[in-house]
Amino acid sequence: MRDHNLNWDRRTAFWPTPAPPGPPGGDLRLWMLAQDASTQTRSHLQGVNHGQGDGRRVRIDHCSEQLAAVLSGSLPSKGGDRELASALPGFVQQVVMSIILSDVIDYEVELGLESTHNGEQLRQVKLGFIPSGTMACIWGSAYQLVPRDQAGEKGPVRRLDRWRVARFRAPRKWRGYLARLRRQLLLIRKREERWQEGILDQKSREDFSEVHRQHDLAVARCTSRIGWHARGQLDERLTSYHAMLRGLRWHAFCIELREEILRSLGGAFQRIGAVYGEEPKLVLDGLVGIGDVREAEAGTKEGSKPFNDLLEKFHRPIEVTVA
Repeated sequence: MRDHNLNWDRRTAFWPTPAPPGPPGGDLRLWMLAQDASTQTRSHLQGVNHGQGDGRRVRIDHCSEQLAAVLSGSLPSKGGDRELASALPGFVQQVVMSIILSDVIDYEVELGLESTHNGEQLRQVKLGFIPSGTMACIWGSAYQLVPRDQAGEKGPVRRLDRWRVARFRAPRKWRGYLARLRRQLLLIRKREERWQEGILDQKSREDFSEVHRQHDLAVARCTSRIGWHARGQLDERLTSYHAMLRGLRWHAFCIELREEILRSLGGAFQRIGAVYGEEPKLVLDGLVGIGDVREAEAGTKEGSKPFNDLLEKFHRPIEVTVA
């Protein structure tokens, strides 16, 4: 929670906006995909053993204890968690949802300053959400475009400190694919709606099971690169071997999302530290990684172990604590 006794330096504006009708992202399948990916990445960071650690920890190295404590409490959290280990899973989950649904999510580094006889001292940092679609980065400078009815005295265009903008996106290799995937899933939905309207008007004579199969195959094709299983919808269309390999692609995709988010968060921490002459480094130990995926893929192709044994490490709950 913010300490309201501090002087908070926030440049951006926030205002409530009504959610558009329908599922987030405009398509139910896209929303389910985003929810599944965000839940998967959260599971990488959240456990049930309450500190019974097995080497999986998050820590902030190479800086003073004071700055590490400030950064540890910087993430937005519904529960008001001051600890990085508690807030990190939910934060990563929210960022993954936004990345898949709308490509990008931005936060401003808000500074909580205390006036002392030695000048203003940094006491707290918070990442404050910047409303979607209001950020513009031009020639290394950052601006927020604010509706005139919300602008107030600062005006509709606000220049921001670029180092204080934390932008989260998918890894570059996935951005174009995700943009195409959003369009493809929307087209599949529109095709389904037209077919359903034809059924109601008794204009469609297509076989239900065949149309259902075609839609399933269309979803399978456009999501094959990331391996989404469509919540079991595609299971009967795949052999167990191909379902296993597809599932491992899904784990790899979620791991890459998680690593990009943590890299961006670590970059924000480094920029904050640099202002105060320190070089903090966000470190996470013992998380499941791409190497584990490649090992499981090799085991699948060799047939050396049962599939459930190969998948065990991806489903094992973990506890993340601050060292």
